[in-house]
Amino acid sequence: SKFRQHLRYCIKCVVFWKHFMQTNNIKAINVSHTVYTNAIPLRVAIDCGIESFQINAHDVYRLSNENYFAYLDFKEYREIFKNLPRSNQIEGMSKAKEKLQSRFSGEIGVDMVYSKKSAYGENLEFRLIKKSPNIKILVAPHCFFDSPHPYGNNLFTDVQEWLKELVDISKKTNYDWYVKTHPDFIQETKDVVDEFFKDIPNFTILPSNASHNQIIEEGINFALTIYGTIGFEYAAKNLPVINASLNNPHIAYDFNINPKSREEYRSILMSLEDVKHEIHDNDVYEYYYMHHMHSSKNWLFDDYDVMLDYMGGYYGQFTSQVYDYWLDNWSKEKHEEILGMLSIFIDANWYHLEPNRILSN
Repeated sequence: SKFRQHLRYCIKCVVFWKHFMQTNNIKAINVSHTVYTNAIPLRVAIDCGIESFQINAHDVYRLSNENYFAYLDFKEYREIFKNLPRSNQIEGMSKAKEKLQSRFSGEIGVDMVYSKKSAYGENLEFRLIKKSPNIKILVAPHCFFDSPHPYGNNLFTDVQEWLKELVDISKKTNYDWYVKTHPDFIQETKDVVDEFFKDIPNFTILPSNASHNQIIEEGINFALTIYGTIGFEYAAKNLPVINASLNNPHIAYDFNINPKSREEYRSILMSLEDVKHEIHDNDVYEYYYMHHMHSSKNWLFDDYDVMLDYMGGYYGQFTSQVYDYWLDNWSKEKHEEILGMLSIFIDANWYHLEPNRILSN
């Protein structure tokens, strides 16, 4: 009944926004997200040929029929990196390696400003992965209460459909299966995962605070995700990760296994003993640099990270205090700089506003 109510609401939104766009002289639309119900007026506007943008404190994106999701720069990472000066490439990969080492050492919030706990903390006092001759697989579920398709459609409609497929495969294979939520889990997600697997004995639920360092040391062979950060983290540890989406941030590189269909996905998982996957460290470092360090987030604030620190962390930016911070740091020069960047971005018809690209010219 809740779903029917929500479906009715969403249909009303589609009807309202289509009428609104067609009967008013709308020049452009700005939204904060390209998913959730925010995406309804966005996609209606795109369908009506109206200029459409996603804007927040750290990024500005232009959306279109060809590309109505934000944050898809990762599809071009390899090409962009190739055209950087060699000195920038070397320095970027060196810094990326240092950042990864910090993350693996248990440092909290390394290029994850929203994170409050590390997934690479101290080892627990008991063994996590049992000793056996079987192939050992770690399943890393995503949040059940967030958009399941932030980058576009995946091989599976949502997280639960993906897990159902894995359970079915587990019944037809002789693997040791493990599942672990992130230590920063939303309680409801942990509850769903525990409930989902409670009567499936061939899956072992690991503690959420279990360190991936320990899991790797004890012999895990493969990790499964849809599009999660474990994709580059385990690759940096020379372990193969199989993604359940072609719309994942690592798609420009070969350090993960990326099946093109559900049929191929199932076929690979049914014969993991035949999988031989070569991983090149430099590809991981290149990806990390491009994803976390190359682009500036400082289009609205002089320093986005300084603003977050002042606000008391990531979630502080969503409180009314951010307006006080903005006013305290406002100047006519900053105002004109922002308008100038936006003007260049719009006139150039870019997908993503990149301050460094503008300032370098």
